[in-house]
This record gives sequence, C-alpha cells and structure tokens, in this order.
Amino acid sequence: MRRETLTGVTVVVAETDRDRFWSRVDTETTPDGCWPWTGALNAEGRGRFSAAGVRDYAYRWPLVFDGHRFEPGDEIDHLCDNPACVRPEHLELTDHLGNMRAMGERERGPSKLSRRQADEIRARRSAADRPTQRELAAEYGVDRSTVSLIEAGKIWGW
Repeated sequence: MRRETLTGVTVVVAETDRDRFWSRVDTETTPDGCWPWTGALNAEGRGRFSAAGVRDYAYRWPLVFDGHRFEPGDEIDHLCDNPACVRPEHLELTDHLGNMRAMGERERGPSKLSRRQADEIRARRSAADRPTQRELAAEYGVDRSTVSLIEAGKIWGW
C-alpha cells in the first residue's frame, strides 16, 4: 500500500532518490535566494515528490534527507514565502500555530485582508459609534462572516 504523507513514517531514502530529487531543483539562486522545485506544481505552487513508497510535498523532503521524522502537527514555514522553494535554509520546522503566527507577521493571512486591516476592523467594532459587521464587510470587500471571525479573534487573532 502506498503512503501519501511523511507524517509518522520513518523513511529510508536511497541515494538515487536524493539524486532524483535534487535534479528537479534549480539551485542557481533566484534574486530572493530561493531554490525552486522545477517539477510539476499544484494550483498553490507546491511541488510533490515520491520516494520509498511515500509521496508528499517537495519542500518536506530536504528535512527527511537530514534525518527528520515528521510527527502529527509538524508543519514547514517557508521563511521566503515561496511555496515552490525547497532550499533548506528557507524552511523552518514549526507547528500550525507557529505557521499561522508567521503568516500574520508577514501579512499573508487566511483572508484577503492584511493584519493592519483586521486590526482596524477590530478597533472600529469596539468604538462607541461602531459600524455594523455588514457595513464593514462591504467597505473592506469581504463577507460579513469574515468580520465576525476577526471580531471573535478566530482569524487574525494572534
């Protein structure tokens, strides 16, 4: 049976798999220093790679090559914000909360709003003459439920 994720799996990778992986990486650094995956990418710009019967995102494999065993909850933060990048120096092991915090700090959050806009919405909803969620949603071009989630601290709450 073929496993579809590295989580919870100890993978013994052959040298030929390492060679095959790195042959699909452009190590001539881009202006931002990234090493992009040159194989196929999904709609989010992430590559996939298979070795030792396991298929997972390409950016996870450099950590496996260094001996890391992914546990449930392990995530990778792309310090360069480039999902195609597999350069080990641009990848940091974290958990979901850490990844979400990093997204917020770099203003690439879970909605089309920036951190500043989310803070504005929260402040305006706390003011005495506060606009309705529907009014703010129309002003910022989002759904009313997005304003509600921001106000409740469920998104952009970190």
